[in-house]
Formats: sequence, structure tokens, C-alpha cells
Amino acid sequence: MSLNEILLFIFTDELVGLLLFPLKEKYVLDATLLINNSVNPLLLFFVAFLGSNVGLVLNYALARVVEKGLNLQLKFPRKVILIIYASLIFLTFSYFGSIVVFLAGFAKLPFKRFYLISTIYLALYFLLRSLIFIF
Repeated sequence: MSLNEILLFIFTDELVGLLLFPLKEKYVLDATLLINNSVNPLLLFFVAFLGSNVGLVLNYALARVVEKGLNLQLKFPRKVILIIYASLIFLTFSYFGSIVVFLAGFAKLPFKRFYLISTIYLALYFLLRSLIFIF
């Protein structure tokens, strides 16, 4: 496999892993890290981070489309909004993370704040994984 194929495969795996109905567990990154020693692990984690961000945005947008398509005028209490923000810690878990992102879009959380918090969390997650893998 060429480097471009590996990177595209990891990007797609992470993107699909954060959609509303994830099709599988995210094992491609781990398998690639274990099998292929010739690829820079930081590059793999960066591509995984980008794929997760794209999946995050698509899932949030899907929730907004569904909410507008159903013409719902829901008002979420402040406690529920805070619980959704706190639940972003589950973002990297395959099934919980995609549901939390969908709920964030459905609850009309401000996109910029939601995206900033989610991106910081994903960056810390992938940075920690890369440090653990390297050392």
C-alpha cells in the first residue's frame, strides 16, 4: 500500500466513525501503526484528526437538517445543554461520540463554541495517543 492510500483509508475510517450510525469500530489507525513502521505516526494521527473533524461537522450538519426538516421548535433547558457539553468527553467512543455530536446539533448549540471545544478535545486525544505510541 502506498502512503496516499494509507492516509486516505485512515481519513475515511475516522470520518465514518463519527457519523450518526458508525459502521464499525475505528481500528484502521491502530492496525496501521502496528503493522507499518515506515510511516510517521504523527502524520497518521494528524490525518485521523482531520477525518474526525470532518465527521464531526457532517454529523452536526445532519442533525441541523433533520431538526429543520421536521420543523421542530424545541427549547432545551440549560441543564441539558450543559450535560451535552460535558458529554463531549465521550467524543472518541464510536457510538457515544456520534450520538453526542448529533444531540449537539439537534439542541442548536452554537457551532463555533461546539466546534472549538470538540476540536480541542480531539487534538488532545490524538496528541496523547501519539505520545503514548511513540514512547
